[in-house]
Amino acid sequence: MCFVMPLFLLLLCYLFPPTEGSQEHSDLSSALAQIRDIIAAVDLTVSKYDRCQELQEVLARLENKSFAKLKNGKVFRKQDLHSKHRDLQHKGLVYWKTATGRLKDTLALLLTDVLVFLQEKDQRFIFAAVDQKPPVIPLQKLIVREVANEERGMFLISASSVGPEMYEVHTTTREERNAWMRHIRQAVERCVYARVSSQVKCTVFVLVSLCKCMCVTPYLTHWSTWQLS
Repeated sequence: MCFVMPLFLLLLCYLFPPTEGSQEHSDLSSALAQIRDIIAAVDLTVSKYDRCQELQEVLARLENKSFAKLKNGKVFRKQDLHSKHRDLQHKGLVYWKTATGRLKDTLALLLTDVLVFLQEKDQRFIFAAVDQKPPVIPLQKLIVREVANEERGMFLISASSVGPEMYEVHTTTREERNAWMRHIRQAVERCVYARVSSQVKCTVFVLVSLCKCMCVTPYLTHWSTWQLS
């Protein structure tokens, strides 16, 4: 009911627009801006909820015993996908090209900080096993490039400190390939920004703590507040 009256008034203002420059015109512009913000916030919340549901549906079909061995020797399991710090950014069917040139059907999950490849087996999902390459790729040092003379292919280059790895992935259409590249690059940027921001805040915290011990806090109060905001 709280939305009905404002929308009704906006409809009247649309049918009988107020004079430009008047108080009514200013109020109408402000109301429209607020409604746009509310709609955008609702759309964002609904989209996030839908992606969360999609991830839960995939996890429900993922074998509990399935795991992936990462480049650094660590093991990535199903429960690692349940992390509250990982949200689904994008999902879809892609084709992982093997060393022999075959295209393997895989389900790609782009999460907050990793890109995961799954394969379907007996109507269940398992972590993909292709050419003994890790099916879980950290986003921190991931580079995505187009495949020359192949409008549906892209290279995923993981410049990890424990050893680089390159993947060739294909999609059904060029538009789908471009969408994947855009989503991956945006996720990488957000991941790198979050990591750098966290490191800066930790550094500032340590410096402020040291300054407190040295009794020079008054000189850094304003600076530290600005950095941590």
